[in-house]
Amino acid sequence: MREPPPRVEEWTGLYGPVFVEERDLQRLWSLVAARQGPFVTRSGRRLQVLDPGQWNHGRGPDFRDAILEVEGERRHGDVELHLAERDWIRHGHDGDPAFARVGLHVVLFPDAAAAGENSPYPPETLEWLPYLGGDVEGLLEEAGLRSLLADDLPPALAALEGYRAEDRQRWMVAAAGERWERKVALVRRRLAEAEWTAVAHQLLLETLGLKRNRALMHRVALRFPLQQWRAEPDGTAEAAWRWGGEEWTLSGVRPANHPRRRLQDYAAWIRAHPQPWPLDPRERVGPPAGGMAGIVGASALLKRRLPRVAARRRELDLGSAEKTARARFHPAVGGTRFHTWMTDGWLPLLAAAGFHEGAEAWFLWWPGDAPATWPDLARRLELTGPGRPLCNGWFQALLRASEPDYRLPSESSPA
Repeated sequence: MREPPPRVEEWTGLYGPVFVEERDLQRLWSLVAARQGPFVTRSGRRLQVLDPGQWNHGRGPDFRDAILEVEGERRHGDVELHLAERDWIRHGHDGDPAFARVGLHVVLFPDAAAAGENSPYPPETLEWLPYLGGDVEGLLEEAGLRSLLADDLPPALAALEGYRAEDRQRWMVAAAGERWERKVALVRRRLAEAEWTAVAHQLLLETLGLKRNRALMHRVALRFPLQQWRAEPDGTAEAAWRWGGEEWTLSGVRPANHPRRRLQDYAAWIRAHPQPWPLDPRERVGPPAGGMAGIVGASALLKRRLPRVAARRRELDLGSAEKTARARFHPAVGGTRFHTWMTDGWLPLLAAAGFHEGAEAWFLWWPGDAPATWPDLARRLELTGPGRPLCNGWFQALLRASEPDYRLPSESSPA
């Protein structure tokens, strides 16, 4: 039987439209399923994933030999994942003996009427999307990041090694530009629905949540608005912590990143800066006001020769801007998490709100939370070198090139 073509679905996530292929869904299952749960299946049974199984890249169920615990009973079997539940029948699994050992059908978009209850192999069904907390974007980005750490690079990045260094850098600048424009567009969409102070409040709390608690921090920001934090910072931080209850993910979280401590840090920052948000955007903490004229947008950045990162940082005095911004956002964020806030939150917010067009500053900014192996990867692709340290632009370009839909320019050819 021929394998069906890969399906792609779109829905509105926490930050705007999300496009996902079934391969993305499989990657997420292998990455996060065992650390989630307990789940409740459609039949009402309590489910814990002890082992997601071995990813099967050939014909047959997506994962072989998974270990599941259903109502306290340990079961061994296969797992099949679909974006739409009706694909169980559409793909012919309902009568295929190769799927007889499937003990769990994982779906994002349920449709029980077309699910195949009459199948001779009816598995338990898990409607997974509610357990992803609306933060599929963050999970997919984490999955992409993990793929960059694997021995076999994503196809686009592996192919880049066969091109001239100048072409490679130009395409990576373009890839970073796509990330910038996407971030600004998504923030702009949020600004259309709420005042910028509310959006800033949401973005900073989401940053404090890191990967594991970002979606829950978003809900905290909505449940406990800025006005409440201003009126009673410490009491609101404690109330937010209690409100999250058992939904907080604490496994693998270092003490410094514990969500309760992050909420307390945000409360301390609110006390230190009470007006407004508590930061006035006209202060433009980020790119220095005196250097604004020299900072170009994403489209202009692509039309000129990329400068040496260290030299251009000095020309724009970004070192002073970094020092000023770090002091102003202390103690809410620090360390590399501060750079993550600047590149994922503050700089895109300032651009979306119309205070500046800071694509170049964003590109040149220091990278946020990144694996220790990334400098080696950037050197391998000749993106960095003497006077060209790893910057946020290369970080973002590597992430973009790891996404399933990324393709090299059609006119490109190896050197």
